[in-house]
Parts: sequence; structure tokens; C-alpha cells
Amino acid sequence: MKEILEQNAGLFLDFETFAMMKKALTETFSSGALVIIATMAKPCGQKICKQITRNAKTNEEALNQLTELLNNQNWGELSLSNVNFKRGSGKAIVENCFEARQQQSRTPCCHFFSNFLAGFMSELFAKNVMVKEEKCAACGNAYCEFKF
Repeated sequence: MKEILEQNAGLFLDFETFAMMKKALTETFSSGALVIIATMAKPCGQKICKQITRNAKTNEEALNQLTELLNNQNWGELSLSNVNFKRGSGKAIVENCFEARQQQSRTPCCHFFSNFLAGFMSELFAKNVMVKEEKCAACGNAYCEFKF
């Protein structure tokens, strides 16, 4: 695994470590932690979109490649529905979302994932796309649901 990650400029970070980093940010910066997480995540989504769209012939193909990539990298089982390619809107459902796996929360807490998705969709649709997490597995829902 290490060799594969090194060949692809990757880094292995387990979910528990990610959750500890997020907790440390929250303890240090309170609500400012969400701004830091969003600031980190959005450009990541934009970068992945640029990489995918180099080879994808259509936006639909790019979304299919994103789904495959995130599923293969164990982010969770992503599925997209009601995608309106003109408006840049739709719904994403993530079963077993990496960000919700290590948490219990009263409010949706997948801030990295939602802002990563916002960055990806903004780049794909060439407009500012906002993403809101409406359901979260960390809150007891069966899956995480995002509207964009």
C-alpha cells in the first residue's frame, strides 16, 4: 500500500487520526475550526475535478469518475441523483461516510466532505455551488445526504 501511495503522491491517514485532527481544530479554534476545514476542503475538490475533467468527455462522465474514485478510496459509497447540469444542482448520498464513522453528533458534521463536494461541483459547473448536509450518519441517520 505504501508503494502505491508514494507512486501516486498519496498519504495514508486513517479515519481515527482524521477525527482526532478535526477534534483538535475544534478545541483550539471553536467555531473557527469549520472555516479552517472548509478552507482546506474546497480547493481539494477543485483540484480533483481538474484532474478528472482532463480525461472525462462530459460532466456526467466526470461525476461517474468522482463516484468511482471516492468509493475506491473508502470515503464512503457515493451516489448522485437529480443532477441538473444546467443549474449545477442535485443530491449526493454517502453511505458509510468516512467523516461520520468516528463521530456521534447532534448536528450534521461532515464539513470536510461537504466543502470538498462544493469545490468539485463549483469547478465542474464553472459557478459557485453551495453544498448543505441535510442528513448525517453521525446523527443517527442511515446515511449522509447533501444537496447542492
